[in-house]
Amino acid sequence: MFLSLGIGIFVPGSQTFLMVKNMIKVKAVQDGDSHWYIIPETMYEEWDELMDELYKTDYEDYNLIDKFDEKFSKYRTGGDLNNVQLYAEIE
Repeated sequence: MFLSLGIGIFVPGSQTFLMVKNMIKVKAVQDGDSHWYIIPETMYEEWDELMDELYKTDYEDYNLIDKFDEKFSKYRTGGDLNNVQLYAEIE
């Protein structure tokens, strides 16, 4: 799965709007409360390790929770994964 990160550029004097994209590989994952996240594939190992640590502490280690939130909260979808616009690069 790929996530498209980009910026839009309006071409002056025309009706053209270009989307400049930077495609990165991502993974769709869920935390212990079933919240969805779309994280860069390069961060999956760290995600998995933190989730294991949190599970072992029964989600009671607030330092670990803060560490997890600082690292991954920006990737949380805020709803069902079906409501997230994803782009795929088909080869």
